[in-house]
Amino acid sequence: MSPRAAVSANPWAWRPSRTPWFQRLTEAVTRWEPARELGLEISPLVESIAKAAEHEEPWLLHPSVNPLTSDEQGEHRVQRDFQLAVWVAAHSKHLTGTVTVPEPLWAWWPDGGSAVPSGVHDLEAIASAVRHRQLPWPIAVDVWCRTVGYPGEQSWAERPPMGPEDEAVLQKEIRRFLRAMTAADRGLVESFAWTTSITQVLVPLRRVSTTHTQSASSRQLPGLVYITLKDEVQILEALIHETAHQHLFMVEVAGPLVDPSHTEAYSSPLREDERPLLGVLLAYHALAYMCALYKDAVRSDLAPQTRFNRELHATRAKLLDAEATLVSNQQFLTERGREFLASTSEVAEYSGG
Repeated sequence: MSPRAAVSANPWAWRPSRTPWFQRLTEAVTRWEPARELGLEISPLVESIAKAAEHEEPWLLHPSVNPLTSDEQGEHRVQRDFQLAVWVAAHSKHLTGTVTVPEPLWAWWPDGGSAVPSGVHDLEAIASAVRHRQLPWPIAVDVWCRTVGYPGEQSWAERPPMGPEDEAVLQKEIRRFLRAMTAADRGLVESFAWTTSITQVLVPLRRVSTTHTQSASSRQLPGLVYITLKDEVQILEALIHETAHQHLFMVEVAGPLVDPSHTEAYSSPLREDERPLLGVLLAYHALAYMCALYKDAVRSDLAPQTRFNRELHATRAKLLDAEATLVSNQQFLTERGREFLASTSEVAEYSGG
């Protein structure tokens, strides 16, 4: 079976190479200068990151490495560098050294983590305290944006609960997310494995209305998605949508997918405003996988079947719209972009049969 035929038969098997991303991370860590207040011995940390990157360790595809991947600096630098040091230490063997905590900081771990009081601490002791605490889910919920080090827009960290009613809403939404994970783990095994191969953390967004939902991801925050937790079907769809973006971000590191000199804007099926051609390609790739999700859900015994069928029909219409735009303008794609479009078209065929 040819590679493209394999993608058409099982779209969840296509996971673009991450080698260029890890190579860029290796370059970035050589320039890392953690906040002086922490008093970190940087050499062992840099060596551990470089070694893990060489072996393409998946724990590096995580928002905790954002001091190496993000331009965000300012007042959050101490917390962000501290979190990176703890994350590296927790995934390394025999990493020695101390860290000076100038004020209480948070050592995040998938179970939520814990506060570390001010003072001089053994870095390995902090790492040891968290590394053995595991969750049954491969996607952790980071309500307070601890992995990032600063509150995301419209997150609960930006606008904390104001009272018992808000807290009840947040708890209900977290339970909703866990039910969605249970459904995916049991009935959508391949798509769940594809999702969790790169998405490791979810930050829930506060809902601004009863109908409107949002989701987001960033090239600078690997392994992280922001999602409104409205209902289980919407959660699964948004996870697939943003995970598709995360996979595409890996491809982009090796080179542009669209000719950088091409600046024309186009109608996009996922946005009211016109978007650059890369935006249409992002949408097309996400829509192809959203359709594949609905196709698998229809074939499974997951409920509600009527909604899955309706979503598949509506989403394929958007998919074909984006495909038509890209095919008629593929001369503006780079060679890598045309290859990516061809593979994504194979994914799109999966849900059309």
